Amino acid sequence: MAALRFSEDSCLEAVVSGARLAACDGASISPHRDAISAAFDGRIDNGAELRRALNIGATEALTSADIALYAYRAWGDGFCHHIIGDYSCVIWDAALRRLVMATDPGAMRPLFYWTGSEEILFATEQRGLLADRVVPRQIDEHQLAAWLTLLPRDVDRSFFAGIHRVPPGHVVVWQGGSACCERWWKPETVAPLKLATDADYEAVLRDGLDQAVRCRLDGNGTVGANLSGGLDSSSVAAMAARALGEQGQRLTAFTAAPTHPAIASPGWFDDEWPYAAALAAQYPNVDHVRIANDNAPLIEAMESREAGQDWPLLNPVNAIWVNGIDRAARDRGLGVMLVAATGNYSISHHGSAAYSQQIRDHRFGAAFNTARALRRVAGRSWLGLAREAAASLLPEGAARALRQRQIGRTPVLEDYSVINRDFLSASGLEMRARTTAGELSNLTGGDSRALRILALQRNDHLGLQFGSSRRLFGLDVRDPTSDRRLVELCLAIPDERFSRDGIPRNLIRQAMKGLVPAMILNERRRGRQAADWRCSFDQALPYLKAEVARLRDSPLASRALDLDRIGKLLDAWPGTETTGNEAAVRLAYRLAVLRGIAAGRFVRRMELVGKSV
Repeated sequence: MAALRFSEDSCLEAVVSGARLAACDGASISPHRDAISAAFDGRIDNGAELRRALNIGATEALTSADIALYAYRAWGDGFCHHIIGDYSCVIWDAALRRLVMATDPGAMRPLFYWTGSEEILFATEQRGLLADRVVPRQIDEHQLAAWLTLLPRDVDRSFFAGIHRVPPGHVVVWQGGSACCERWWKPETVAPLKLATDADYEAVLRDGLDQAVRCRLDGNGTVGANLSGGLDSSSVAAMAARALGEQGQRLTAFTAAPTHPAIASPGWFDDEWPYAAALAAQYPNVDHVRIANDNAPLIEAMESREAGQDWPLLNPVNAIWVNGIDRAARDRGLGVMLVAATGNYSISHHGSAAYSQQIRDHRFGAAFNTARALRRVAGRSWLGLAREAAASLLPEGAARALRQRQIGRTPVLEDYSVINRDFLSASGLEMRARTTAGELSNLTGGDSRALRILALQRNDHLGLQFGSSRRLFGLDVRDPTSDRRLVELCLAIPDERFSRDGIPRNLIRQAMKGLVPAMILNERRRGRQAADWRCSFDQALPYLKAEVARLRDSPLASRALDLDRIGKLLDAWPGTETTGNEAAVRLAYRLAVLRGIAAGRFVRRMELVGKSV
């Protein structure tokens, strides 16, 4: 008989027909109803709607696992379509010896599993599986190579060989000793939205964001918001402040701000505090807290965040202020933190592909009007616009070459990655990595919707990052901009509506008028996170050099990383005062070197764990 076990320490546990289900950290289980049981981790945002659809009384006491189980009994494997929220869910059908595992479209609550010849283990964290001696602790080198080259990773693989993950928006069915993975969320099938006026599009976006924010408020007055000076977090914070104000509650907004002068970069502004402060001042129920970008040493911040996740750090410098915000929120007794991590692909989509798409659709009149707006507002030249029109009609390889000729030199693999050339070659990913060149747009042929879907897929690390905030600080991080209803709405809105009058992200600018200060809505530049990062890097330089020396003793890190190149880059560190080419310095040090060292630290830590077992 097949055996099912849950391999984490548990607060709740049920043994059902040879299967062991357990739940902890706020997850719930619903054992043995008609030989079907459920475990659920996360949040259901449309509970009232589900109760009505399932004929469940509004006052009947049910856990999220109970509701998920009712949904499964009503709709079978299609139950995922009916649940809105951040979740991972497991259904065990004892009669059929069948296990169903599912995640929300963003995998904001991850789920991992390992299969043996006659058993399956699953857990919401990889360390839950690694705690079982039967599960190997071997790094998946293919995934590591993809990570180091900024390629989209295989969605059903983790960083450990043999440990699989339920991909975002997928269902995995295990039966008869084998697992089958199928995607249930298919955003590419969303029908285009056609409304009568620009005001209609603004209203539907505003209402969709309002709904996404409201369902993520906890109602206990313990809500915080990560507030930068940009459009996304400002819009989320404004909606949250308005909704909480109606309930007589307050919102605590946290803004990371530089302590030291930063080297300017064209198209960016360095200090987001004045913008965030303007929004906080507009709402009397907002308490505004400043967090310094350098409130902790870089290495200390890396070690802290690494302890909370079994995944390499994506952006080590940002760990400083992210930890600072999470720590300050915990110290103030907050339980929920609102963020806007996926806003670029939903509410504030730039819409810059509208012109090319109009050309491809042979809507030349609309394309001419867009070109005139781009020339008037953005200062685009007619020659450049003609080249873009030509590129939109060419095969992707030729179009990419034409775009590069127009833009000039674009980053190549060596600019942003310190992967060892032999390791990359052995992975079989070199050609794809060089063709992609760190830009997902090189994989989607100008298809705006495909690009956003791919970007959302590559954002699958967010669930792990949010999970580390729960583990380290007891903070439930929630992203309204990832709400399935809102994402599908934004994918349905035509690009030209997002970039109306040639202004990128114009739809959210118009939708939030009166709710977000004009200085934020009118700012065309983008806020730069940790703009004074060079100071933290400079202080950490001796530790980074020592870490490279330690990585030379790691069997895998010494093969995967070009440690000689990292060492030379560290020796050539330009310091905090040099102006030079800030973009090139950022690519080389903040991205390539720090991400490479972070990946090496992850590898070395897992090797040490393996030796200790």
